[in-house]
Amino acid sequence: MACFRDIAGPLIELVVGFCLFYVAKLSIVQGKRVQTFWLIIGIALLCYGIGDVIWAIMELVLHQQLFPSFVSIFYFLFYSLFVLGIIYLPGEPLSKNKKIKMILDTSVIFITASFIFGIFFLPYINSSYGLNRMGMAYAVGDLVLFLALLRILFNNFKGFYRTPLLLLGMGITAQIVTDNIYSFQVIQGISVSGGFLNVGWLLAILFIYLAATFEVDLLMGNKKCMEFELWIYTLNFPPYLPLLTVLITYVLVILMNNNKISISGLYIEAAVGIIILLAVFRQGIILNENENLYAAAKKEIESRKKSEEALKLANIYNRSLIEVNLDPLVTIGLDGKITDVNSSTESVTGYSRHELIGTDFSSYFTEHDNAQEGYKKAFQNGSVRNYPLEIQNKNGKSIPVLYNATTYKDESGKIIGVFAAARDITELKKAEDKLKSSLNEKELLLKEVHHRVKNNMQIISSLLSLQSKYITNDLTIQVLKESEVRIKAMALVHESIYLSDNLSNIPFRSYIQRLVMDIITHYNAQWITPKFNIEDIIFNIETAIPCGLIVTELVTNSIKYAFLKDEGLISVEFTREMDKLKLTVSDNGRGLPEHLLHEKSNSLGLLLVEMLVKQLEGELKIYNRNGTTFTIIFKELEYLERV
Repeated sequence: MACFRDIAGPLIELVVGFCLFYVAKLSIVQGKRVQTFWLIIGIALLCYGIGDVIWAIMELVLHQQLFPSFVSIFYFLFYSLFVLGIIYLPGEPLSKNKKIKMILDTSVIFITASFIFGIFFLPYINSSYGLNRMGMAYAVGDLVLFLALLRILFNNFKGFYRTPLLLLGMGITAQIVTDNIYSFQVIQGISVSGGFLNVGWLLAILFIYLAATFEVDLLMGNKKCMEFELWIYTLNFPPYLPLLTVLITYVLVILMNNNKISISGLYIEAAVGIIILLAVFRQGIILNENENLYAAAKKEIESRKKSEEALKLANIYNRSLIEVNLDPLVTIGLDGKITDVNSSTESVTGYSRHELIGTDFSSYFTEHDNAQEGYKKAFQNGSVRNYPLEIQNKNGKSIPVLYNATTYKDESGKIIGVFAAARDITELKKAEDKLKSSLNEKELLLKEVHHRVKNNMQIISSLLSLQSKYITNDLTIQVLKESEVRIKAMALVHESIYLSDNLSNIPFRSYIQRLVMDIITHYNAQWITPKFNIEDIIFNIETAIPCGLIVTELVTNSIKYAFLKDEGLISVEFTREMDKLKLTVSDNGRGLPEHLLHEKSNSLGLLLVEMLVKQLEGELKIYNRNGTTFTIIFKELEYLERV
């Protein structure tokens, strides 16, 4: 057994030590201090392994005295480095009360441990101090190691997993128990190398190895290890340890009295008194904390009650606002299900609130897909306005509505539903239909008016034509013919309006082409060739009539004065230039007589043209070279609505 322990033990310790270096390499993700901790523990274990190697050489090869010897230096290095590594761990910041409680808990347990230490070792210190100084040094080292164990139990460490620390704590516990048993045997002079006590030291190394492997698994994201780590965090056993140690102290005092162990009564009284005093002080802090917690809880409950009452009143108020609304109001969840409705929704749909809640919002509309699209738009855009839908109530009746909706959010700002309102527009629809019908009737009436105006003007034109046949005066006949042409030009406008789909617009190209051809026919001037370059422009009646009269006068003048032979060309151009319109009437005749160009000319035609150009707020230019060219530049007059 001794041979196995001396050979296998150092090998295991050295292997585990190097494993800890690997853990240190991986743990850099948890922080530099965590990595340093594992390095220090690894070095400590290597010192322990080196000590065991020297121990094995001395025992198996050199057959020298093992205890005491210089090999203890490596064991004390193990203790020192192990404690240093645990002290180096970064603890989480604690409040003042928690710090005091932790110090008290640690003190109670440590004094209890020291008390137990005294029970077993004080009698032997008094009797054989000189011979067992090294053994007592190991026991003191274990007490220091025990302090490190208490730090593991009563602290949370930043960036460090809890389970590996607990496994390290179990290893420390095994080491302390084994060391103290061994020290007790050494003090009594009954220690035997290679006994079953070696199992305790191997168990301590095994726990350290388990801590290392568990740390690696956690760093690698092992699912089962993660679940176990979460379970460990739910445990909260350290607060009960001080109370347990008080109980242990009491039991030990009873055993000492029954077995008449020879220890100073002052020592016992001092140790027990300090433990009880610390326990009472600790309990006082807990009671004070409980009172503070009770007061805070009471205040919180009162505050919550007030909040609940305020919320209840707010809900009542909000509910009353919803219920008083005449429009159907609903709230819709993220899944498209109705979560609440008001009474107007019940009356419109014919279903009760209980029947509506939990059902699909879109199922109460004639077009389900459109309804779904409506509340999806609300989720996507935050709101939707005046979305046309038709509600289908329980009796199958369809009700046209305008759907308006907006999203509502929880305290964190997350969208949790849609608040929707449906405005019944049945009466509005009826009014729209009535208005459309009225407008159609009015449009037909206006068409009829234009048709009758055109007919009346044609009658006047025909009367003038008949009248001219019974007059012998040439000047009078000419006046009647010119008047007849002008009336036809205006009649043609009303005819174009009557034939047009839009009563306010007249297609100018077809109007001018027909007008010029009618003038040529009226004057029996089929020898004239008309030429048109007219853009496809739509005019209103305010502009069409003056333009038609201007073209009438200018074409009439060209027919009457421009040509000496029965051959000629009259050109009419109409184009748009930017925001202005350009009308050009020209011929290739002899040119306009000078007396007609004179400012004070009494020519009714040209005077009428000038007046019409002013009406159009335009500009007239006359060119009397290689024929005559009239150019008028103007803007379209604003159309006056006739309603």
